[in-house]
Amino acid sequence: MSDWFCQACGNRIRGRSQMPAYCSRCGLNKFLRTDGPTASHATRTNGFPPACSTPEPHRDRRSAMRVQPKEPLEVRLSWYGPLRALDISATGLLVEHSTPFTPGAIFDVHLCRAGQNIRLRGQVVRSSGAADEGGRPPLIRYRTGVQFLETPQAFFAFLPELSRTAQSSTSSPSD
Repeated sequence: MSDWFCQACGNRIRGRSQMPAYCSRCGLNKFLRTDGPTASHATRTNGFPPACSTPEPHRDRRSAMRVQPKEPLEVRLSWYGPLRALDISATGLLVEHSTPFTPGAIFDVHLCRAGQNIRLRGQVVRSSGAADEGGRPPLIRYRTGVQFLETPQAFFAFLPELSRTAQSSTSSPSD
């Protein structure tokens, strides 16, 4: 069994015979092995990985750009709500609330803004605890990522800031 150090963030993963697929802290897969037959430089530096001169930038894997709603946006997932929308994109949204949701659950997503309503289908892709922002007494908060299963054209009229984002990202040359 070996210990592995992430070269990007220094996270140590213990007791693995094979290199991990990705770092649980930063998501990258740049590792150094610290013991075993192919001991690396990390074992010669008292178990610490070498300092990276310039860390690699974190690659955002999202297919659509996120925006923060300019006007208040009321969100309901089926019968849960109203929920606080932190950001939204053409493919999903991030909401904050007080009840955890089960990843994989499918909901009707109701969005309401300035008297207009739109209904989408969405699937919970993650739900995790969030740090309280100093409220007294401390509240338990969760943040849930919801992926839209369909995005009708009316959605872009409902959220014009997404239309501008989509237009600017499609007008720029791709790599």
